[in-house]
Parts: sequence; C-alpha cells; structure tokens
Amino acid sequence: MPRTYFLLFIITCIANITVAQPTEQQIQTVLKANVIDSLFVFDNSTKQGKATNYNIVNLKYLGSVTTIKGNTFKLISSIWIWGLSQRGTTRILVYNDKNQYVGNYNMDLVSNAPTKLDKGILVFENDKRRSGSNSKTVRVNLKHGLPNSFYLNGDFHSFEQ
Repeated sequence: MPRTYFLLFIITCIANITVAQPTEQQIQTVLKANVIDSLFVFDNSTKQGKATNYNIVNLKYLGSVTTIKGNTFKLISSIWIWGLSQRGTTRILVYNDKNQYVGNYNMDLVSNAPTKLDKGILVFENDKRRSGSNSKTVRVNLKHGLPNSFYLNGDFHSFEQ
C-alpha cells in the first residue's frame, strides 16, 4: 500500500511540472507581441473542493540585447505560481533573434525577478521590505554575451541550456 501512495505522489508531481511550466505557445505569443514591459498572465488554476490548485504563469518581455559579437538575445521574465500553497518559480528565459530557445537562469525566488533590461544591462531592484535599508540595485551587463553565472542576493544564478 505505501508503494502505491508513493507512485501516485510521483505521478502527480510529474504531471504538475509538465503542464504548469510556461508553454512554448505562451512564450511565442509574448515574443511575437514584442511589447517591452507588458505582463502576460496565463491562468490555468483549478478548484479542488474549497481549495484552489494554482497554476498561473506570468510572462514579461524585458526586451532584447545585441552583444558586441553581434548576437541578439531576447529576455523574458517568467514567474510561475503553482500548487495549493502558491509556491513560485522564477526564471529568466533567453531566446535568439529567431525566437528559438537558448537557455535560462533559474532565479529561485519570485523576489529575484529582474525589473528591466536597460540598454543591454539587466537590472534587479531589491525589494526594500525584504532587504531593509541596505537595498541595492544589481546590474548585469549582457553586452559582452550571456554570463555563465552572476551573483544576486546571496546566490549564484547559472545559465542552463
């Protein structure tokens, strides 16, 4: 019997992961709209009795950057709110000039989402409520290419292909 529950748990987790991440269709909708700083919200939440199983994808097109080597990258901030307890997963999605997936940076916390892309520099403005009076703005220069990793709020965030 415990084995059956374990298998059901694994199947449920896999099902939630595969259907809840932003779909390629949703991402392509944002890329084709080409509207910088506009938030696209896709809500596929479901009711389970009195509770809500959240599945909300927020996609924000940050813009594009052309590196000194001539490569163009388009960046999307992706925040996925999921589950009964409304957990959040944040990533920066990277696409090329042909709207093909290149990779992503996993940002762990929703509060680590970038604020904007300004002239090839990715800007992160810390939430003063979370970080106190020592709030800093972090800038990551993308003009020389995509960094393998960068440091933000006590963690390194690595590029994953």
